[in-house]
Amino acid sequence: MGNWRLGRLAKTHRWKQVIELLENAADVSDLANATYHAAENSLAAVPNDEGFTRTLTTIFQFVDAFHAKNPDADLRRQGFEIGEGSVFDYIAAFRQKAQREVADLRSRSDVAEIAQDAFTSAVFGSTSPALLSLFGTTKTDVRQALTNDLRGKRFERVMHEFFVGFTNRYLSYHLSRELSNHVGIGKGMANVDAHSEFAKAFELHVRQTVRITDDFVPGWFGKARWEKRLTHEEVAKFSHIAFKKISGEFGRGAQ
Repeated sequence: MGNWRLGRLAKTHRWKQVIELLENAADVSDLANATYHAAENSLAAVPNDEGFTRTLTTIFQFVDAFHAKNPDADLRRQGFEIGEGSVFDYIAAFRQKAQREVADLRSRSDVAEIAQDAFTSAVFGSTSPALLSLFGTTKTDVRQALTNDLRGKRFERVMHEFFVGFTNRYLSYHLSRELSNHVGIGKGMANVDAHSEFAKAFELHVRQTVRITDDFVPGWFGKARWEKRLTHEEVAKFSHIAFKKISGEFGRGAQ
């Protein structure tokens, strides 16, 4: 498997359709689907990016440790370097290992960095509210909060946020430069506020689309963990299926 950097989209017919939708202030669902089709080839290639699949493997290893009797010991066994024990330390341990896993690739994988950012945001967004409600938070409190969030229905929500964050960031990357050309008087989005509202609506559409993975992800993880198949090869297979589901859902939305 190779790895690659995000590049500029070619001026294809599909990308011209995205621009036309912006110019006509199209419904965000139409724009989201047109954006997907404009980025279709590169999105379909995400599971082939070794940096991404290594990062996803690291994500599942991190989650796996919080299903063990002694999460800290299991994290260290798997190569995560835990610091003092704040939520930031645990997140830093994930980031550091994820970055080490892709360090030997011949070129930097921007897709891996997007995935790392998305998972970091998902975990912190889920865990920090519980910790902020506690006075004098201890390492035990942090570990328990992470354990709670990385199991059962909460784990499903964290992974939902991961796929939302990743897909939204990825597609928004392809839109970002073009959007700035369509903000202003007489254009598709009259001002910055309209741009902000569009971004919120676009994320909502992505959020609704990636729900297709909500049941699949925890089901796959539980089975793979039980069968001790949380390997890079198996995660790569999982990734292909997950993105096929997401792509199919975008496709259905375009019909």
